[in-house]
Amino acid sequence: MTSNEGGMDLSRLLTGFDAAEKAKAQHRQLEQLLVELLGIADALHELERHLADLERKGVQDVPRRSIEIVLRKLLTVLKSHQVERMDCKGQPFDLERHEVLEVKPVRGMSDDIVLEECVHGYMWHPRVLRHAKVIISRAEAVPEPVGKRAKRRKRKQKPQQ
Repeated sequence: MTSNEGGMDLSRLLTGFDAAEKAKAQHRQLEQLLVELLGIADALHELERHLADLERKGVQDVPRRSIEIVLRKLLTVLKSHQVERMDCKGQPFDLERHEVLEVKPVRGMSDDIVLEECVHGYMWHPRVLRHAKVIISRAEAVPEPVGKRAKRRKRKQKPQQ
């Protein structure tokens, strides 16, 4: 191999390295943009909830339709960049995807099932862009019927007498 061939290989290697660094920088910029868009989506969801409260209180002429249109367009833009909203309700708790805000005791349900999604989580490709903030279940024992408890107490009391 001549020194000229080695120089060309080094040049190609540096060019490839520069292209990879440029792609990483673009990837970081896109990720930051998506996070900012999620913040806007959250603000629109909050505004939508506030407008619904105003409607329940009897306030007329609430511009709810405009907010819904903007929110729908924003979610379409996010989807075009492969950002998907997580569907967490009823799913088992996953430490990689969820952040627990509260644990509620629930009868007849197993532990660690998502009861409510307080803040939506989003995935970007296979990565979590933002964790969902959730309320999960804690299994609560079903109390025995009173008749069975009373019979058991009587059985326990007989040997003592």
